[in-house]
Amino acid sequence: MKRKITIIGDGAWGTALAILLARNNYKIYLWSPFPHYAKKMAEYRENKDFLPGFMLPDAISVTSDPQEAMMAADAVVIAVPTKYTNKTLDLFRQYVLPSAKIISVSKGFDSETKLRLSELIKQKFSLENIAALSGPSYAIEVAKGLPTAVTIASANHDFAVFFQKIFNCQCFRVYTSQDIIGVELGGTLKNIIAIAAGVSDGLGFGDNTKAALITRGLAEITRLGVALGASPATFAGLSGMGDLILTCTGKLSRNRAFGEQIGKGAKAADILATTKNAIEGAWNCEIAKKLAEKANIEVPIITQVCNLINGTTTPIEAVNMLLSRSAKPE
Repeated sequence: MKRKITIIGDGAWGTALAILLARNNYKIYLWSPFPHYAKKMAEYRENKDFLPGFMLPDAISVTSDPQEAMMAADAVVIAVPTKYTNKTLDLFRQYVLPSAKIISVSKGFDSETKLRLSELIKQKFSLENIAALSGPSYAIEVAKGLPTAVTIASANHDFAVFFQKIFNCQCFRVYTSQDIIGVELGGTLKNIIAIAAGVSDGLGFGDNTKAALITRGLAEITRLGVALGASPATFAGLSGMGDLILTCTGKLSRNRAFGEQIGKGAKAADILATTKNAIEGAWNCEIAKKLAEKANIEVPIITQVCNLINGTTTPIEAVNMLLSRSAKPE
């Protein structure tokens, strides 16, 4: 009998992982928050809104019923955008046992508690162990079966290995780490730097500028991450440098594209009010800035991205602020 894995969240990433795990010979229950859309996906065998063009394998069942989704699940994958994670977890609280094996695959902070998602999930469900998956991984490429490498982290090594065995396959290579703080922060903070990279693109700047933003952005991520308890070495890996490079340079990056629109003159508030995409960098920027202020860590790029999102500066003013800072050793 196939082992059952529940995926909470019907976005592109949750759906891509459902397809991956179905190919890995698991029985998948994909949960959608919208009953009408769950029926539509089940009928057409396709997630036409978020991952069009990919047929759902027979091993995937789609449901909007939390109890049905959780019943006899061997593992649970949380794939809900951070903006909606807290309320979604409340729907599942009564169905989660203390022995549940749960992994978070979303990137960001909870907007209400300001916690990392693994902290939030562990707190909500009173869990002893939790894992997080992060790394350079576009949903559409994972669904296509293109070679991808990611990191799964847990303070408990055996717990990380449990999920490594579930996800790892010929086209999806999984490494493990015990630095869950660093792995989650790398995946969260890179989205903010990607907005800055997009602004640079929108302003028509070149590769020199992009390289500088990525490098100095990584320095900011590392400084803040270490202050919050992460290992500096983690940020040189897949969930740090790897994810940062992809998100800052890739044409499929939502956060980079958001920044590019701002660089071309659009207002952040107007874009956020009309887009259906999850712009995690915009949602998490202010939290990151406040964490840095509390830790007395300088994060000039993150600060200017926050100012752009809040509408208190223009792209050119933000560039001038960064370039006019006092010269110092690297």
